[in-house]
Amino acid sequence: MLPSQGRDRGFESPRPLHENIINLDFLNEETDTEDNTQQSKLVLEDITSIFKNSKEATHRLVVDLTHVGKVNYASDKSKELFSKYPYFKELTKIAVVSTSLIVKTMVISISLATGKYESVKSFERKDEALKWLSSS
Repeated sequence: MLPSQGRDRGFESPRPLHENIINLDFLNEETDTEDNTQQSKLVLEDITSIFKNSKEATHRLVVDLTHVGKVNYASDKSKELFSKYPYFKELTKIAVVSTSLIVKTMVISISLATGKYESVKSFERKDEALKWLSSS
């Protein structure tokens, strides 16, 4: 089981950057189904906390998976948690940074499931993602 705090959770706690952009860096891939699902729950709890403590009505999110390398696994429950996350309506843009084909496929699937196809994109470089997030 993953700890509820610290880098051992497999990700850096999400943090605001600038212009209402939330940064989320994953550090490793959780291939155990329970750990993968728990990691997703922890990520969403942290993002929810940012929303609840923010004065801004909307945010943008950059998810950086480059430290993970090739991502090969996301549990079905994790996919469901992300696709049904209630605060997605407050995310005006989501950029996912990864070279993984599986991640790109997941980005498309989640964006279709949430109705945010035009506002969710994948990138291979973080600077490109941040540039897109900063544009109108």
